[in-house]
Amino acid sequence: MAKKIVLVALVGVMVLAAAVPVAPREHDVPGPVSRTLYFTKYLPDGTVTTGHLELQPEERAPDACQALLEQDPAIQDYVRDNAVDLYFLLSAGSGLKFAFPPSLFGLSLLEVELSLIPNVIYCNYRGGEGETTIIPVVSGGNATSIYGDHRLLTIGFVGILGWSTVFTFSNTFLVGFTPYVWTQA
Repeated sequence: MAKKIVLVALVGVMVLAAAVPVAPREHDVPGPVSRTLYFTKYLPDGTVTTGHLELQPEERAPDACQALLEQDPAIQDYVRDNAVDLYFLLSAGSGLKFAFPPSLFGLSLLEVELSLIPNVIYCNYRGGEGETTIIPVVSGGNATSIYGDHRLLTIGFVGILGWSTVFTFSNTFLVGFTPYVWTQA
């Protein structure tokens, strides 16, 4: 009986997660002047914020979001305090992607909010278009670039995602920092 309850609870969480939008969407504004990028930022304390940027036609969304991360004091403090254990990620392409925010599973006890699990992001790039660059924040490690079909898993991601729901198959990106990254080409 307990196994059935756990199974039903897990299925319920997955259904709720699929319905919760967690990240950005980009759409073109009429005319060649600019376009608006709507984004969601995962902050080090587990909060998720949204915002938007006006992009010029020649400006790439991942590059603009990287500049935004470099200007964010909370993220820069996080990187400075945890640099030894962090990787910088820039990843883009088409394929299955999902992101579970840290607040999806939480516990509120005595007015203290605890995130039971950190956010988890998984990308499965197909069609030869995927591109991922992983750079250790502290020098001494080599940067790794992967092109074409591959998979990417991050746990504890802090940064910006480029898709508008928990799950997507669109051609989009992520840019940020993570203490754990796994890839398979």
